[in-house]
Parts: sequence; structure tokens; C-alpha cells
Amino acid sequence: DEIPLGPRVNEWSDKNGISEGFNFLYSGTLGMKHNPDLLLQLAQQMTGRAKVVVASQGKSVDYLREKGGDNLVLLPFQPSEDLAMMMASADVLVAILEPDAGVFSVPSKVLTYHCAGRALLLAVPLENLAARIVFENKTGLVVPPTDNASFLGQSEVLYNDGEMRQQMGEAARAYAEKTFDIEAIVELRHRRRTQLGRDGLGPFLRDDRALVDLRQQRGLRLGEIFHGGDEAVHQGLDL
Repeated sequence: DEIPLGPRVNEWSDKNGISEGFNFLYSGTLGMKHNPDLLLQLAQQMTGRAKVVVASQGKSVDYLREKGGDNLVLLPFQPSEDLAMMMASADVLVAILEPDAGVFSVPSKVLTYHCAGRALLLAVPLENLAARIVFENKTGLVVPPTDNASFLGQSEVLYNDGEMRQQMGEAARAYAEKTFDIEAIVELRHRRRTQLGRDGLGPFLRDDRALVDLRQQRGLRLGEIFHGGDEAVHQGLDL
């Protein structure tokens, strides 16, 4: 596995001082268009109860550093070899997508998060593919990216319900193991090519949902995942 399951307390969490208590974790690109106030308000709401850990870089992180309190832990992008331990350190993994993102624009962090086996809290357009993945597989809670009140409310739900978090984390890992299985991906690609050659483009387009999903999720288990610069880059199968 590129992203194996790991213990909540580990070498990375010890090194960064987050082994004790409850952690919401956001990792990856964070621009001002992503509404970093969501993370700031989350930290303010959870003061004395939980930490909000942000592993990113740029103006939004500078903004959070200026405004945030002691429970807002700001870290730079982490090396690829630490990603599994970093995500394992979370109780809830957080992702934010700008309101005008396209339907099929899935943040790479959402796909990576599923491998970690943790509950997700998403602030993304409800028609977005990332929201659909989470809704359909029951891997987390989703709110619109401009609804700060709902985001904070759902964070309380996850904070207070350990059983829900456990079930969502197990569902997330099960989704990842099913969806990113190399043999299934190769077989699907072969089947689609065979169907296209036999029946033409029409049937292929009428039954393209699985392929669309896999194109969005390509190579997550197979590829090497890097968090660096301003983007998370996936190198994997070209579906």
C-alpha cells in the first residue's frame, strides 16, 4: 500500500506535538479562494477541546498564523514518506473546495484521505464528484463551502460521535481498497476498450460512470503522492 493504515499516535504525531487530544487535519493546497476562515473558525470553536492541524504553505497559511490561537497548528508541506503517519494522526480529515469548482474537480487530498481510514469533513459544492463519493460511500459529512455555520455544526457532530467516526473511517478504507485495486482498474480499461471497438462510442458513453470516477481517482494506490510547492501531484496509471 502507498497509504497504509497507521496508529493514531505515531512518530510523526509525537514529533509535531499532536499525539494527545483530538485532531482535525487539513493537508494540501490552501488558497484564499478556499475560505481559510473555515479552519480559523473551527479552531476558535474547538479551543480547549481539539487541535486544527494545517499542513500547507502560502498566503492563506500566513493569514491563519496571524489570526489563529494556540490550538491552530500550522506546518509546511510534508515529505511523501510522512503522509501516511500524518493522516493517521487525524481524528477527522478536512477538505475545502472553492464554490465555483467544476463538477468533476476532485481535490486529490479527498482521494488520499480515503486511504487513511479516517472520517472526512468536506466543505465542497454538493454537486461535486467529491461530495458524491463521500455521500454514496458514507465516508464523511459534506456541507457547501460558503456555509460556515453548517461546517462548524457538522464538526461538532463528528467530534462528539466516536462510533460515527469509526464507521466512516472503515467505510473510507473499504472504498479505497475497492476503487484503487490495480487488477480491477486494468480489467475495466480492457473491457471499455473492447466495448468501444465492438459497439462504437454510444454504449461507451451511456455507461461511463465507473470510468469517469476512475479517471478522477487514477493511480492513487499505484502512484507516488507528493505534497510540495502549491499542488499535490499524482503519478500513476493513465486511464
